[in-house]
Amino acid sequence: MVERVVNAFDKGSDMAKYRAGVIGLGWMGLLSDLAGRIWDPYHVDDIDRPTPELDVYRRFYLHEYHSTGNVPHSWAEVMWDRPEIDLVAGADRDRKRLQAFGKRYGKVALYTDAAEMLHTETLDIVALATNTKGRADLTCLAVNYGVKGIATEKPMGHTLAEADRMVEACADAGVPLCCGAIPVNHPSYAKAKDLVNSGAIGEILSISSWFRCYH
Repeated sequence: MVERVVNAFDKGSDMAKYRAGVIGLGWMGLLSDLAGRIWDPYHVDDIDRPTPELDVYRRFYLHEYHSTGNVPHSWAEVMWDRPEIDLVAGADRDRKRLQAFGKRYGKVALYTDAAEMLHTETLDIVALATNTKGRADLTCLAVNYGVKGIATEKPMGHTLAEADRMVEACADAGVPLCCGAIPVNHPSYAKAKDLVNSGAIGEILSISSWFRCYH
């Protein structure tokens, strides 16, 4: 374990029902909400990986506000945003990313060893945003340590056998397992759906969408 830190974004956890942690503080674990795109190459086994300048004080226009601003997409930000979840820990081999995680979310435990985090923190929910290598092992380890819900990034694993092992371990323990980038579960999308269905914004004649493509 590295340390525990406090930041300016601390939120009350009186409503929290679940303790959550993120393993892997890369693009989908943390960086996508705080940085520009990462272009510099690195190897899957690298510990000190390229990390762009991060805006750890970035604010989002969340679902309770009427705004055209963005909503969170990283596992860390999405879970921290939910009042029923207390984000308590993060794990990554790269200490730069650990420090950024701690600076943004505060009162979180920081680990360079994911197994140590799972053993120590008694987590209800874990997001596995690691490289695919070793993800099946981490999923099964999380189940063994009593985690009640697991989310992973895509693809699930390198082989069908790894995916089968993840599914079997979670099914046998009754642990929900979801795989893939699913930011559409953020409440902002449900709010937009309600506005459309209720007629609050009038009759829908056409819809335009925009998405940034990286080449």
